[in-house]
Amino acid sequence: MKKLHINLLEEIFTEHALAGGPFDLFLRRFFKAKRFIGASERRLLSETAYTLVRWKRLIDGILGRGASWKKRVDWLVSNLPFAPEVHMEREDLSPHAQVGFPKPLYDQIIATFGVKEGRELCLICNERAPMTIRANQHLISRETLLEKLKKEVACRPTLHSEGGIYLDGRINIFGSSLFKKGYFEVQDEASQVAAEMVLLKPGEKVLDYCAGSGGKTLAFAHRSEGKGQIFLHDIREQALFEAKKRCRRAGLQNIQFIPHQKKALNRIKQKMDWIVVDAPCSGSGTLRRNPDQKERFDLNGLDEVVLKQREIVAEAIAFAKPGSFLVYMTCSIFPEENEQQIEYFQKKFGLILDQKPFSSLPSSGGMDGFFAARLQIPKIK
Repeated sequence: MKKLHINLLEEIFTEHALAGGPFDLFLRRFFKAKRFIGASERRLLSETAYTLVRWKRLIDGILGRGASWKKRVDWLVSNLPFAPEVHMEREDLSPHAQVGFPKPLYDQIIATFGVKEGRELCLICNERAPMTIRANQHLISRETLLEKLKKEVACRPTLHSEGGIYLDGRINIFGSSLFKKGYFEVQDEASQVAAEMVLLKPGEKVLDYCAGSGGKTLAFAHRSEGKGQIFLHDIREQALFEAKKRCRRAGLQNIQFIPHQKKALNRIKQKMDWIVVDAPCSGSGTLRRNPDQKERFDLNGLDEVVLKQREIVAEAIAFAKPGSFLVYMTCSIFPEENEQQIEYFQKKFGLILDQKPFSSLPSSGGMDGFFAARLQIPKIK
């Protein structure tokens, strides 16, 4: 690796340590500000940087406490191509460092899944996630999109979601004319399967209560056939702004955006046929995509997230008609945020589980960890 590349890597981690925030967003801004870096160099730097983020705890175990980012970069560069399995069996490394995880998160995973499965999960979470997209079935079928994509990149249909496609080759996703036409969105297969639990019919009303940038709405909106109304709400204005852009590109018309204002929210109370709560969570099922999130985990934070999820569901139920449905979902692998929450919602609000929940764990080359359950609001007797 060239000296320039090493210097850029050191700059990336020095600046991110100061700026903070999600690593993927920081990296995107970093490269945008340095136009002189070519596409192949950007790919090399990005892959090396993510390797370091994924295996930071293993590298720190080897280098010792107090290692600087410069020292980490220099060590990794001198050991490329990096083979973590060479170091995993070192007896001088703690169990959590061997698999590249901070101790609090490692202990939680082992307590939940046991040593053997837990360590396998940790290793899978350090792999590169597959690139998965979803056909916008409002504009194009998966079969037609596959035919068009195969002219540009190796790809294949997903096994579990009805609109998903795995990309096995490299492509400039956001520069693709097919993307610009609104024919597809990037979305993990597990997230797609969760969204497919929203079985709305034309003419019904749906509230995506924690809509973010609209990923789940975009996955189920085609079912409405342009009839009825889909409402997107989020406390973050920037997220709703992004959702507007994505819905416009997708060609969706029956969409309304509800800001976090009491007056706007009161208008739609007790009027929804469907409530979707993609709840804030630990993100433990998507660590392949957000490896820096490992360092932000702590048990107190998990307890706070569980309470927040309960508060959000309590708020969301106020918008439901009697007999309507709530679809609760997280990108977590922990029962505290998933199965245990469903038991709580059933006891607290009298909700009725409509079918067996969907649950997945991260798998090599496959889905992320995800959970989704569909519950019915009690009918008035």
